[in-house]
Amino acid sequence: MMTSDMNLALESVEVLKGAMHNAVKVPQNTQAQVQGCLNMPATYNTVVARTQLAHQFYEHVSEVARMCCQLVHDQHLQQQGWAAVVASLEDIVAAFRARHDAFQQNFVEYLSGREEKVALLQFFEEDLKLLARIPVFPEFFLGKTQEEEEEEEAGKKRTSTAQKKRRKSRRMRRGQEEEEEEKEK
Repeated sequence: MMTSDMNLALESVEVLKGAMHNAVKVPQNTQAQVQGCLNMPATYNTVVARTQLAHQFYEHVSEVARMCCQLVHDQHLQQQGWAAVVASLEDIVAAFRARHDAFQQNFVEYLSGREEKVALLQFFEEDLKLLARIPVFPEFFLGKTQEEEEEEEAGKKRTSTAQKKRRKSRRMRRGQEEEEEEKEK
């Protein structure tokens, strides 16, 4: 891959041509070779010399064309990279803008209620003292007392035991009634 100095991007076309000429390493005596071939007499050796010169030009131009294609490809990849960077930055800016707007809204809401909250805090000690003087039954805060829960459990057990006894007595009565019916038959 051919690398170029970024400072050349801002230079004139003539400076770029010179830099490319140096980078591609065009032989210095090319002009002299062309003039020499033009001045040769029309012989078989002239045809051979001109063919060799044309082949050298072809090889050199093929190399330059390959380098140009590589430069175009590299520039394309660079452009894709920059496009990805710009798209990413646009996404970041959009996300930051949304966060900024949400923060701004929350901050405005906070500021609108700030004085009220500060006033509540200023009288907080007095409010606590006032609330401490109000008689409140602990059951309101705690729910049922432990004694109440124990009594409720005992009541459930008593009810459960009484239900079992009633079921048992019903079964016994049914059994006795069935025995009496059988005796009668």
